[in-house]
Amino acid sequence: MSQRSVIYVRVSSAEQVEGYSLDVQERDCRAWSERNGVEVDRVFREEGESAKNADRTEFQKMYAYISKNRATLTYVVVDRLDRFSRNVGDSAIYRAKLVQWGQKLRSVKEQIDETPAGNLQVNVIQAVAQFDNDMRRIHTGNGMKEALEAGRWTFPPPIGYRPGHKGKLTHDPERAPLIAGLYEKVADGHSLSDAVEWAKLHGLVGRRGGVLTDSTASKVLRNPLYKGWVDAPDFGVSRQADFAPIVSAELWARVQRVLNGNSESLTVPHTKVNEAYPLRGVIVCGTCGKLATASSSRGKAGNKFPYYHCVHGRGHLRIPVRRAEAQFVTVLEKLVPNESRMRVVEECFRDAWSIKNASADADIERLNGQLRSLKQRKTGLLAKMETLTDDDFRAMYVAVNSEIERAELALAEAQMESTGWEPSAPELEQGLGRMPSQRVKVKLDVDTALGYLRHLLWNSGIYYSQSDLAGKRRIALRIFTNGIKCSKDGFGTPVTNSLFNMLGDESVDAERLVALPGIEPGF
Repeated sequence: MSQRSVIYVRVSSAEQVEGYSLDVQERDCRAWSERNGVEVDRVFREEGESAKNADRTEFQKMYAYISKNRATLTYVVVDRLDRFSRNVGDSAIYRAKLVQWGQKLRSVKEQIDETPAGNLQVNVIQAVAQFDNDMRRIHTGNGMKEALEAGRWTFPPPIGYRPGHKGKLTHDPERAPLIAGLYEKVADGHSLSDAVEWAKLHGLVGRRGGVLTDSTASKVLRNPLYKGWVDAPDFGVSRQADFAPIVSAELWARVQRVLNGNSESLTVPHTKVNEAYPLRGVIVCGTCGKLATASSSRGKAGNKFPYYHCVHGRGHLRIPVRRAEAQFVTVLEKLVPNESRMRVVEECFRDAWSIKNASADADIERLNGQLRSLKQRKTGLLAKMETLTDDDFRAMYVAVNSEIERAELALAEAQMESTGWEPSAPELEQGLGRMPSQRVKVKLDVDTALGYLRHLLWNSGIYYSQSDLAGKRRIALRIFTNGIKCSKDGFGTPVTNSLFNMLGDESVDAERLVALPGIEPGF
């Protein structure tokens, strides 16, 4: 009976897969088999997997095949031993299995056999391959430390930053201002929950595209990288960063004092919003312009009387919560558009709706292209896996996955705008859940959207009164993005967002309404 072999060929990069390396290895292995009178039984081609360990798809398939067919096989042929393994321990284990099954490992480029000298040769070759890997890991680790000591950042960037050249981070133009705003809100006395609600309303999401939580925001507010300070205790590095901070060192320090409970201001932040004070974080003292707080006073009979009040001076704001709530609803009820103004808005809305629908497909195509490009980058990173340390590869892999998730989120948002799809609560908690291709498309017509807009604009007071705490705060913060001034006599003429002001102002001409931001579909 003639001797038979299995051939194992492997490359570790996508570029090699697309080139000729696998074919050349197979050709040389077949030539060796022919010269030695061995019939090739089967070829296993490992496309783009590292030999750092034995957990490789085709490698494991080959061993399962040999186990079942060992009675008819004699040789395992590889082009070089480092194609078989680059790990001394794994190599010894899997070579022992071959010996147990009566198989012989042969290398086209190296002279090895089952003699003591041949075994020594194998061990030396495998040790050199592992030494090469280990030295790469050390050099990469040293390189990371050198970069950190130069004030660069060698790990995945936090929210608000983008990867830069050689670890020199750059600002994310969309998220960096929101991170700065989050710091400012907390420093000015807003509770953490209020600051997070503000940030979410303005579009800030978690690093992986999920909903921003108080826990994530707390980590952001504690991270010295945002003040431009590199802190990497595992590498023994703590120094000024070589890239622009998102917040000043002074603002960062103020926020730490607030979070530690020893703020220089008299305002004490609360991590939870009390059900009794829905307008805390919205009402501003009409005397000093500072954010008001809220608390209860106890009467002689032991009854509690809740107040919104200012702690920044005598004679400043102090108003009962019940009276403030009633007057606030009255303010909302007065915020109704002028009918003629509204008709102009509807015309603008229809035009904007038409333009948005016409460009939706182009946006989705562009985002799909961006996503494809990122996935190609990921493939390229996988191709370089063998040349990187495990830690370095993991950091880069997490970073590119994060960019892919952000691109998928942007694509999901484009799908939502195009189809009217809205995520459910569980999907929001899981970062939008289903992929766009899995979502059911429900096209909203412009008349339905306009009907909802009219209903909302004319009934904001009713919506507020009937909402729960979260709903009340969302309505208040959307309408009064900079807060609403209040005195002991109540609210004066409130400053709202430009939409309500211009819709109720007869002096505003139609041209300014046409150019008014915020009335496009999606308002």
